[in-house]
Amino acid sequence: MKSVVQSRPFLSVVLALAALAWAPVALALPPAGLDEAQVPVDTRDRPERAEAFSRALGQVLVKYTGDRALADDERVAEFLEQAPRHVRQYRYQDQPGGGNALWVRFDTAPLERFLRDSGLPVWGRDRPVLLVWMLVQDDDERRLVGDQDAGEARHAMERVARERGLPLIFPLLDMEDQARVSPADVVGGFDDSLREASARYSPDGMLVVRVRERGGNWEGRFQLHVEQGGGTWEMQDDRLSGLMQQGVDQVADHLSRQMVVTGLQQDQDGVTVVVTGIGSLSDYLRAGRYLSNMAPVSRVQPQGLDAERALFLVQVRGEARDLERAARLGSTLAPTSLDDEGEAGEALGFRLLR
Repeated sequence: MKSVVQSRPFLSVVLALAALAWAPVALALPPAGLDEAQVPVDTRDRPERAEAFSRALGQVLVKYTGDRALADDERVAEFLEQAPRHVRQYRYQDQPGGGNALWVRFDTAPLERFLRDSGLPVWGRDRPVLLVWMLVQDDDERRLVGDQDAGEARHAMERVARERGLPLIFPLLDMEDQARVSPADVVGGFDDSLREASARYSPDGMLVVRVRERGGNWEGRFQLHVEQGGGTWEMQDDRLSGLMQQGVDQVADHLSRQMVVTGLQQDQDGVTVVVTGIGSLSDYLRAGRYLSNMAPVSRVQPQGLDAERALFLVQVRGEARDLERAARLGSTLAPTSLDDEGEAGEALGFRLLR
C-alpha cells in the first residue's frame, strides 16, 4: 500500500503533536454524564453510603453497556461491591420533592478494563444526539415541548435520558420553528416537515414523541429516525413519568443494540484508516479525536497527512468493520471507498463530514 506523503516539512511536528494530543484520549473522562449517577438515600450514614456507591456504579455500568439487566447480573456483582474505591467525587443533594440523593462521579478506567477483560458489551462514548419533537395533549390543550419548557414531560424524559447516557436536545420553538412545524405535523407523522425543520440543529437523529392523557392514563408513541433504521413504540402508563421511562428505555435499548461492541479482544496489528476531506489542521485533529472516542477503538496513531487526506493506524477491539458500523450512527465520519486499489484491499476509508 502506498504511503500518504507528508507534503510540508512541519507536518512531522504536527504528527508528533497529534500523537501527544490523542495519547490520553482513551483514558480521558467520558462525555458529560456518562461517568456519574444520582441515587436516592435515606440517611448520610457510612454503611448506606457504601451501598449507594454500588447502586450508582450500577447505573454507570448500564450507561456504558446499554444493557439494563446487567446491573443485576452476578457477573458484575463483585465489581460493584468495589465501587467505593473507584469514586472520584460525591456529594449529597436535597431533592425538590423532599428527601436526599447522593450524586457520584467515578473513575471509569477500571470499569472499561473490567468490561474488556470480561468480554461484556460496551456502548462507546460516541452517542447520537437526538432532536426531540414532542407533543403533549390532554383535555385542555395540545402543545409542542421546546427547550425552555418546564413541564413534567420534558423533565421526566431528560432524567431518564441522563440515566441511559442518551444526549437529547429540544427545539427552540422560535418563529422559524413555528413557521415550519405545527402540532399537526407531530400528530400526523409528517416526517419530511420535521426533518426540514431539524436541519438547523444538525442532530444525528430525530425522536418524534406524542403523549396524551385519556381516561386517567397516559398513552405514548415514540418514533426514532436515524440513518441506519429507527423504530416505533407505543405504550401506556398511569403516570407521565412512567411513560417517559418506558419510551426512552426503548429508544436507548434499540440504539445500544446497534452500537455495542462485544468480546473486546484487541487487534494488536491494527487497521489502516484513510480519512478524506481534510482541509485544515483542525479537520485533522477532529478526525483523530473522533476515531479515538469510538467504541471499537483502543488507540489511534497518526501516520501521515497531505493536503486532502490523513492516514491513521487504529488498534481496534472486536472486528475492524465495527468502525464502519459505528461511524454510520454518527455525524462526523462516513464510510467511503478508496480510489487506490492497493489501499482498498488493506485499509478502511472514511470521509470527514461537515
